[in-house]
Amino acid sequence: MTGYRYIYPYRDWIEAYGDEAYTREVDYMLEVIDGWASEKDKQTRDAMTSRFLTSLQFEYDFWNYGYYGE
Repeated sequence: MTGYRYIYPYRDWIEAYGDEAYTREVDYMLEVIDGWASEKDKQTRDAMTSRFLTSLQFEYDFWNYGYYGE
């Protein structure tokens, strides 16, 4: 199995997405960030939204590349 892990170095990280503990942590962090955002002005919330959307694009690109190879 060592060779398998070498060929797919991101396998453990990708498998974490299906873990219930990972989902709970993500949900918790969303609550924390939503709490922070609720205390900020519109300009700050807009900046937070912009960065979040950029991170979503990176996430989409990662999975899209893995699926389509482009």
